[in-house]
Amino acid sequence: WIKQLSQHNPNCILVFVLRNPIDRAYSSYQMEVSHGLLKYPFDDLKKDLEEFKGGTTTGPFRLFFGLGMYAQQLEMIYKYFPKENVLVYLQEDLKKETPRVLKEIFSRLGVDENFSPDYEKKHNVSYQSKSFFLARLIRKLGKPSNPLNKFFRKIIPAKLFTKTGDMLKRMNSTEAKFPPMNADFRNYLLEFYKP
Repeated sequence: WIKQLSQHNPNCILVFVLRNPIDRAYSSYQMEVSHGLLKYPFDDLKKDLEEFKGGTTTGPFRLFFGLGMYAQQLEMIYKYFPKENVLVYLQEDLKKETPRVLKEIFSRLGVDENFSPDYEKKHNVSYQSKSFFLARLIRKLGKPSNPLNKFFRKIIPAKLFTKTGDMLKRMNSTEAKFPPMNADFRNYLLEFYKP
């Protein structure tokens, strides 16, 4: 998609906020579990890391660990965009110095310097599903290719259909946090991501 973006808008400014790759991987895993897509423990993914070391790249590896290999990601981006068009920040800096980081980004994008967004509001807050089965069902029903989805969209207005899906997700969610990552697997990932 980077190549297509460069062809469509070669002068655009790209903003990347890099999160600790281990925390990013675990968060991505949690989202997949919450949406009813995965049911196995996170450290079961060690096999995908071992396969990568052996020269095989699996789908789970790309999703959970490959996206955290930021040097490779940026190297690919720099093939299509000049470095001055790519702004890179650490998530920690965005959290600790939100006004400064946003001001820099807005300045580079040409946004009015007096604009002050509400950066206290949290978006995309993680949750755990109460029922794996229900999460999976909601996910499947939400797919446009699902025959039931097509049927209901014919008899229910689009906004109501979307609100109903969101309501079911909320009803099936809990504020319970995922357990911390297994310490041995975290240490394994620290070694994996070492430069």
